[in-house]
Order: sequence, then structure tokens, then C-alpha cells
Amino acid sequence: MEVPYDRPVHIEGLGCALDGRQLLAGICFSVTRDEPLALLGPSGAGKSLVLRCLLGLAPPRTIVRGSMTFNNDGRRVSLADSAALARLRGRVLTLLPQAAAASLDPTRRIEAQLRELLSLHANFEDSPGSLLTRVGLDAALLSRHPHALSGGQAQRVALALALACRPAVLLADEPTASLDNLAQAQLLDALLTTCKERGIALVLVTHDLALAARVCRRVVVVDAGVMVEAGDIADVVAALRHAVTQALVAAARRADALWSLGDVKGLA
Repeated sequence: MEVPYDRPVHIEGLGCALDGRQLLAGICFSVTRDEPLALLGPSGAGKSLVLRCLLGLAPPRTIVRGSMTFNNDGRRVSLADSAALARLRGRVLTLLPQAAAASLDPTRRIEAQLRELLSLHANFEDSPGSLLTRVGLDAALLSRHPHALSGGQAQRVALALALACRPAVLLADEPTASLDNLAQAQLLDALLTTCKERGIALVLVTHDLALAARVCRRVVVVDAGVMVEAGDIADVVAALRHAVTQALVAAARRADALWSLGDVKGLA
């Protein structure tokens, strides 16, 4: 199936304001299918708002500025044009939300939800069963309602729904935040494998530097709605410049030390 827009996708000068208060300013980055990008920052930094602006889903009365450019034909889309962004949602930009409840209908079986998206996006290459298999789930789960799934299973079904759209860019908004360590590892593996196999460009939003480093090579660090650092994760960590990045690195190192202590005491 032909993908309507090629990668990379360039975001330039993304900013937004609500009732005269600036929420985002000067956010710029590019995302390619070969290099997943981590959008990193503490809670409240504006990471999820960046995704909402890219999807044309900024809060009411929000004034958005900036542009999105696609490499295949140089087409530029204004981030202030919510109608144009709505036409890109799904087939070009798809959201994998933090909580599966945001994308799963509790009243309908998993198969019906997958079939609806496959039909809506004219995806004739996939099937509900093949999508579940691709994200590491048994096709027998197609007959279940969302309430009959574990948290990890529900989040992987949400990933299958995103894949049904055949997106060019997948925006993953802290998709492992509510999962235990095992379910987190399983979802990340499914996410990376499917994006690589399908040539999907991945933007991973997280506050966890260790998780970002497992998935991505490049990072954009956001604090209070402003981009404070950007580049290769190894380079950013080696030459810390901003206080929030220093705090994120320190938190990751404390977590590593805790696990090491657990190993020594037989607790891990």
C-alpha cells in the first residue's frame, strides 16, 4: 500500500498560546523512519501538548504557530490550519495514547474496532488477526471486550489500532507509563519491531531518560514549553547544559543504583 507522505517530517517553529499565555515556543525537530526520536522532559513540560498541536487537537482558543514539512514533495502544512491537520490524522500522523482507554471502545469487541479502522483507512493488506499477531498477541483475543484484557494487552491492542491506519509517523505519548516492567518491555519490543518493519517514523514522548535511551538515539529535551537541548542522546548526556536534563540524568542514575542494590541483596 502506498504511503501518501514520505519521511523525514520536519517540524519548524512550533509554538502556541492560550488566553495570552505562552505554552510552547520554538519547538523544532525532524523525525525519520531510521532514527526514532525521544521527546523528553519532566511532567508538565509540554510534551503531550506538542503532540496535540501536531494533530490539530490543541485546546479551544489556543493560537498555534509553526509548520510541518514533508520531504517527498516539500509540501508545507501550517500548524495553525486545524482542518489540514485533521486530514493528516490517522493515515499520516497517528497517536498511540498513554492509556489504552483513550482509544478502545469498552462496548465493542476488539475485532470490530480493528475492522472499522481497516475499512476507514482502506487498509486491505492487514487483517484484525494479523495485526494482533504483529504486536505479539494471540488472535483469540479478537472476541474479547477491552475490560477482559490486561493492561499490557490493552496497550498492545491500542498499538494494533494505530498500525491499522498505516501511518507514516507514530506519535507515542508515554505508552508504557501505566505498565509493569515486563509489560513495558513487551510493548517497547513490539513498538520498535513494527516501526522498523513498516518504515514508520517514531516520536516517543517520555520523562524517563533510561527508557528513551533504550528506544531512541536522538532526543529533544523540553522544559516549560521550550526546547532546551537536542541531539544524540549520548552527546547530550556527556555534556549536560540544562538543569532539567541534569535532573533527568540523575534520576536515571538513581534508578540504576537502586536496581544494582537490589541485585546485591537478592531483591531484584
